[in-house]
Amino acid sequence: MVRENSNKLRFDKEALFKKHKPPVKSYREELFRKFTRNMTALLESREPKRYQSNRGLLDPRKLYRHQMDDSVFYKKTSVPKSDTTFLFLIDTSGSMSGYTRTEYEDYNLDRIEIANAIVSAFAKANKVVLNNKIKMEVFTKSEAGEVFNSFVKGYVPVLSRVFSNVKNDTDWDKILDLETSAPITINERASGSYTPEFLLLPALLEWCRKNITTKNMVIINLTDGEVVHNFIPKESLESYIKDGYGVTTYRAHNEDTKALRIKYLRGIPNLTMYLDGGRSDHHAEQIKDIYGTNAVTVSDDNFDVEFFKTINQLINEYA
Repeated sequence: MVRENSNKLRFDKEALFKKHKPPVKSYREELFRKFTRNMTALLESREPKRYQSNRGLLDPRKLYRHQMDDSVFYKKTSVPKSDTTFLFLIDTSGSMSGYTRTEYEDYNLDRIEIANAIVSAFAKANKVVLNNKIKMEVFTKSEAGEVFNSFVKGYVPVLSRVFSNVKNDTDWDKILDLETSAPITINERASGSYTPEFLLLPALLEWCRKNITTKNMVIINLTDGEVVHNFIPKESLESYIKDGYGVTTYRAHNEDTKALRIKYLRGIPNLTMYLDGGRSDHHAEQIKDIYGTNAVTVSDDNFDVEFFKTINQLINEYA
């Protein structure tokens, strides 16, 4: 695919990855240990319990009490097995490379690195403690800001599957390598990325209908920016490819994100962690209007703490 200005555009999934810095893995290990403790405690609290009853299975050890007590039977509580898929959507737009803090002062990481570390830690603990009891899929959402051809009326939003424990994937270290890029190269260099947000929901839900086999599904959306997408009239596509600046385009807005959420996520448990960059409380109310009342607005200072706490709450509810 070659534009008039001779830029060579090519899909390349490896453009999503860049070798992580050593502190990212150390931070992941801290979070892994915390997830492990939480999941272990959850398992212990949900172990089947045996209790005495006057009906049930005969307990030979209690027969001597029969003349004084009818509770010579026993029953066991049963714990339903998890039948849930956790689906993570990670925003890999350029603004996710912004610096943020962690609760551990030794780790100074970017937003994308914190998101990667938490999702990677969850994947590892889920395998080690729960033997992948919770099904898990990880996707990135990106948009290179390039127009390829008439099959898309505008920029090309891209949904990329980067981890799945359903496929017995155990390379949770690769999640740590996710970069703020689309899986597209321009003249052999990674393209960078904008935020497509919920423009990808139709494609995602179509994929889920074909591939998700669990009874429940929880979508966890990680983002720090408003939707950036330009629609281009079909009759203007060729002109745009030759000279983008001379063509009228139509920008997607927050209202589109809200409309897509209402249309496609109704009845599906979902949660958005929105990094607000320290904006006002009024902005937090706007985010809830766009993403739903269960949206969690966080600042750079408490992103990792709130994200970790939120996932643990979801584990307790759906595991």
